[in-house]
Amino acid sequence: MKTLKLKNRGFSFVEVLISLSIVVLVSMAIYSIQKDIITYNRFVEGGLTRENDIRKFLKDFSLAVREASQSSVGGYLIETASDTAFTFYADTDGDGKKERIRYFLSGPALMRGVTVPTESPLSYNLANESIVPAVNDIVSAPTVFYYYDSSYVGPNSSPLVQPVTIANVRMVKISFSVDPNVGKPPGPSAFSAMATIRNLRNL
Repeated sequence: MKTLKLKNRGFSFVEVLISLSIVVLVSMAIYSIQKDIITYNRFVEGGLTRENDIRKFLKDFSLAVREASQSSVGGYLIETASDTAFTFYADTDGDGKKERIRYFLSGPALMRGVTVPTESPLSYNLANESIVPAVNDIVSAPTVFYYYDSSYVGPNSSPLVQPVTIANVRMVKISFSVDPNVGKPPGPSAFSAMATIRNLRNL
């Protein structure tokens, strides 16, 4: 009687190396894909957060401009109105005193300065101005602020020519583009808002 003998053959060293190489390559590909997905998600989330912050800033800016009024020491409600700076007075915290609010472009950042009037006698000490960045990574300089008089009838209306006569200003437009990664996609995002000064609406 013949006995069939089966030869128990294992993997050769070369086959093991090839298998390990394939596993390593697949693992590296999966890791790279996961890394790209995580990076993309963080980029999208960061962009959405930044956009929401800017839209909140524009809303706050518009509300403050609408409430612009005579300063607490009797000064006119608008102090400066240039292409890159706008200074006015408004009671933004509801305490009955008008803060001096200044927005100005400083490099790629739009800054917000607030000076609260002090007592004895009531005055605005500019040395006490509190300045913080309002919007960063602006790429649309040099014009950020546009001003309109009572002849404004719609988006096609032309803004006042600089230097503007402050007494003629009735509406203020803020417009800029933001790009935190210049030269890389998705490119700059444009933002704008317009506000009518209520206390001057009927003048």
